[in-house]
Amino acid sequence: MTGPAPSVTLCGQSVPCQHVCAFVSSTDEQYRILNPYFREGLEAGESLVTIVEADFHDEHLERMRAGGDADWVLRNLQTTDELMAYEAKVNLLAPQYDCSLLCVYNVNACSGQVVADALATHSHVVLGEQVRANPFYVEPLDFLKSVALRRTHPAPIRAA
Repeated sequence: MTGPAPSVTLCGQSVPCQHVCAFVSSTDEQYRILNPYFREGLEAGESLVTIVEADFHDEHLERMRAGGDADWVLRNLQTTDELMAYEAKVNLLAPQYDCSLLCVYNVNACSGQVVADALATHSHVVLGEQVRANPFYVEPLDFLKSVALRRTHPAPIRAA
């Protein structure tokens, strides 16, 4: 199960890490990023797992045809702490497995705190359909400590 990080291409660029987030502003942009990513995995004989809300399942399959979408989180969690603790823990777990993970956040639906925390938990991000090294990345254990310290005043997930 363990192994070296897989070679993955996003937006035409090789990605040097296993856990990337993409900030998108539309469903069309989301699938311009996701479809080539999924196609590459299928062509390499890899298994694909996508996590989407049940109401979006049929549209998701239609658009894929051939990651995970964070919108389900926006509807099911009240604050950012649970989600971002999960994202930080993924960074500890992913290197133990031969996998790549792409988390998609719609910037029109997320609060500023979610965007800031997503930046803190992903070493590379897709912005404007370009993969970029992220200078705001925080090592997982350091980030988890900061989440624990702010638990007395958790921020809302949804944009106001």
